[in-house]
Amino acid sequence: MNGAGDALYLLNGGVYRMAITDGALPGTPFIAAEGRNLYGLGVDPANGDVYVADAVDYTQRGRLFRNTAGGSAITDFLAGRIPNGFVFR
Repeated sequence: MNGAGDALYLLNGGVYRMAITDGALPGTPFIAAEGRNLYGLGVDPANGDVYVADAVDYTQRGRLFRNTAGGSAITDFLAGRIPNGFVFR
């Protein structure tokens, strides 16, 4: 959920975003998987940045992708194996 509490983000292959009042999942992802093995998702409540974790092949180091609240890529970087959770302060 975003910081304002009015949007939900779901991981189902890609990342889907929907208003809390929507009755169905959107037909297309907000952030496409593009061949990645997306395994974790977090939304920074302060600025709305969307963080997505790629577990790659579950044995090598994973990769984190940081996107704007609008879905544009900001940066990506290596993580440990099977990254799946985010904590925001």
